Amino acid sequence: FMKPPSSLITNGQSIIIPPGCQNLHHEVELGVIIGEKASCISRKDAFDIIKGYCVALDMTARDFQEDAKAKQLPWAICKGFDTSCPVSDFIDKSLIK
Repeated sequence: FMKPPSSLITNGQSIIIPPGCQNLHHEVELGVIIGEKASCISRKDAFDIIKGYCVALDMTARDFQEDAKAKQLPWAICKGFDTSCPVSDFIDKSLIK
């Protein structure tokens, strides 16, 4: 699923519940910070482009998702609404032993 730039918020910013949403869920995720533009990276080189990590919340408007699924419509908006991806402070990978 896609998280657009407008979904990203950091410490101290508030999640804005979409109008009409009555069933908002969250999942805790490990965010991986990619430090450079890359594509077609080999498995052995993949770790080299990771800059660090963060804790991320994956917010989902479940009622919007259920409605879209029932109508066989895309449901990106239920996961990609503004402020739907709060993240912690960045943890540089060099600090992790």
